[in-house]
Formats: sequence, C-alpha cells, structure tokens
Amino acid sequence: MDKRKTIILGSIVLGVILLTVALILIFNAGNKSPEWSFKNMVEFYDDLSNEFKNPEWLEIKGVVENVNVFIGEDNSLKAILYGQIPANYNNVPELRIKNRNKKYFLEVYYRKDQIDLQKGSLQLDLYIPEDYQGWFSIDTYSGSVQLAAGKNSDITVNSVSGDITAEKMECNNFVAQSGSGDIRCEKHIR
Repeated sequence: MDKRKTIILGSIVLGVILLTVALILIFNAGNKSPEWSFKNMVEFYDDLSNEFKNPEWLEIKGVVENVNVFIGEDNSLKAILYGQIPANYNNVPELRIKNRNKKYFLEVYYRKDQIDLQKGSLQLDLYIPEDYQGWFSIDTYSGSVQLAAGKNSDITVNSVSGDITAEKMECNNFVAQSGSGDIRCEKHIR
C-alpha cells in the first residue's frame, strides 16, 4: 500500500472514531442521570422579609422545593430558601415577592424554563404572622407541603406529586389536592 492510501485510510478510521466518541458524548449528555450533575454540591441560602400591610391574600409558588409553613413568628412575612445545589449550577433560584392591592405573591423564581434540581434539594421555610387571617394558597409541582398550628379563614394547597401534611390547623375552608402525593390532615380543622 502506498503512503497516500495509508494516510487516507488512517484519516477515515480516525474520523469514524472521533464521530463515534462525539455521538456517545452527545447521547450521554442528553440522558445524564441527576446524580452525575449533583456530585459537587454547595450550600445555598436566600431569604427575604416583607412587612404585611393589611393583607387579604397570600399566594406562594414553588417547583421542587419542600415547603414548611410556620405561623406566629412576628409581624412580617419571612421566607427562607435553603439547601444544596451543584457547584456549577447555572439556574440558581431566587425568592421574589410582589404586592398588588393587598395581595402578596411569593415565588421561587428560576431564570430558565427547565428546572433540573432534584426534589428535596431545596427547602422553603415560610413564616406567616399569627394575626394574618386572610386567604392563602400554596402551589408546588413536586415539593411536599407541611403546615402546622395556624388559624386562617381559607387555605388552599395544590401539589402535582408532593405530599401534603396539615396538623392542628383551624380554618373555615381547607382544600388540599395532590395528583399522586399523600394527603394527611390531623384534627382541629373546623
């Protein structure tokens, strides 16, 4: 075989090898298990506080975060988002709150449409003043919601796949809906 044919054959073989490696990398990148991207974790913490001024309505939206509601801390609405995220994660969430006509909207906001954190990576602790008697709702996709020892007029909790737990709640109307999660309500719901 002459030198030219050897170079051409070697180039073809090298091209096939590089193409195969590229296809394997592309395939694995699309089917990467969450554990791969969660090896190097760092602590995450974000909080906000907002004075309530005669609120009538409080709406909380989350995605994969477990939500714990604590009632009776002080006169401000306080939210703390914490947990662990990958060190190189580029879709870090932030807490946002809006106040429109005595209606408060609190959201765990992600910059990108795709949220690829695992369920339970982050927790949202929500502190609501004890004297708040208005309506509030919590909506989450896969996060679980836990409420305890509160007195409110109307509470609505929606989750697509997270569990909902309510203990020692006193309210006129309590609605809990979960597509595939468990719902547990203990006594004192009037």
